[in-house]
Amino acid sequence: MNALSPLPPKFRLSLTARLTLLFALGASVVLLGLGWLISQSIERHFEDLDREALQAKLMLAHHAVARVTSTAELVRLPSLLGDAATGHHDLLMQITTVDGQTLLAPANGEFSGDWRPTGPAADGGQLLHWSRGGQRFRGLVSEMSTSIPGAPPLQVAVAVDIAHHEVFMDALRQT
Repeated sequence: MNALSPLPPKFRLSLTARLTLLFALGASVVLLGLGWLISQSIERHFEDLDREALQAKLMLAHHAVARVTSTAELVRLPSLLGDAATGHHDLLMQITTVDGQTLLAPANGEFSGDWRPTGPAADGGQLLHWSRGGQRFRGLVSEMSTSIPGAPPLQVAVAVDIAHHEVFMDALRQT
């Protein structure tokens, strides 16, 4: 343009267009916020379901461990608890002694990695989260005493692979 040509007129939206844009922006913010809130609620619900299932398995383990009165029964404990996990393809269970000896471990070793609770709370209340090889897990750990006089407590850990939750959440987010 040369210096003598007039400037282009200012572009101004009509009142209807501005109100439409404002309504669309407001609706988008509300819908995005609602989507986030629903996503968080579903994720919390999945955590609650996992916690309940894991606490039930810890309770089963607690009853089995409490009935152990001899080292011979302690040797049979892994097969008893292993049988209790049959049919739960995503459930993992590990039992270790205080000195670190493993009595029961998953065959594929998913409990390797940083899954131990931070701090002394091994009471089954702290829901643990960890990843290994692209898989994510939620678990609980609890110390349990046998009925063997003078025997140190066992550390029982149970966990679930949460891949099925993640598949659902990814599909929900995409939708």
